[in-house]
Amino acid sequence: MKQLTARFGAPLLRCCIVLMLIAGWGVARLSAQSLCECPPDSLRTKNINICILGTVYNVNVTYCHIVYTPPSATAPCATGFNAANAFTSIRKVCGTTVPLPGTDYQIMKAVFCAFDPLGGDSLKQKGLIPYCDTYPNYYCWSVAIPKCLKRVGLCLEACPDSPCCIQQWQYCINRADGKITPLVVVNCNNTLPCPTNPVPCGTAIECDFVSGSCEDCP
Repeated sequence: MKQLTARFGAPLLRCCIVLMLIAGWGVARLSAQSLCECPPDSLRTKNINICILGTVYNVNVTYCHIVYTPPSATAPCATGFNAANAFTSIRKVCGTTVPLPGTDYQIMKAVFCAFDPLGGDSLKQKGLIPYCDTYPNYYCWSVAIPKCLKRVGLCLEACPDSPCCIQQWQYCINRADGKITPLVVVNCNNTLPCPTNPVPCGTAIECDFVSGSCEDCP
């Protein structure tokens, strides 16, 4: 680099720095996308009811749900100490008859609540949660929700290359009272902005999804 700078001067150095920054941005974008994306051929669609602003809506949710046996330390947002039993990534939600009301965040929170083991438990995970005094004594669920979304017809779907909200929740049952207290083990929310290339897409939603804290519809 010193030889090149001496020969060609500051313009070449600035060019090299710009190229390195672009390359780093590309790696960051790839990492953000890889945390949110589903493995090939793993996407599925589930018809469920969700609650938005006190009203029940029937929707089709496109997502993936990967179960790990044994638990995986390499799953998104997992570590060697908190290996994931399952990973879920929500990619799209579509109203079956009418466009869904509410903000992008409210819709995604409603789907999260429907999937939440302590909410609607649509993924049937609650029955897998162990007692806290057994081994293994936790059930760990990693869940990813796109931060940047777009409306397409009756659907709300992830923008291409969107960063995501991603957390791992840890659960166990207190044998004394039978209660389940969720614990956020890892928070891997991505701080990248919404994509702008080739066109701007979405406005980043908040990542304050809380297991066990969901709206109850009548």
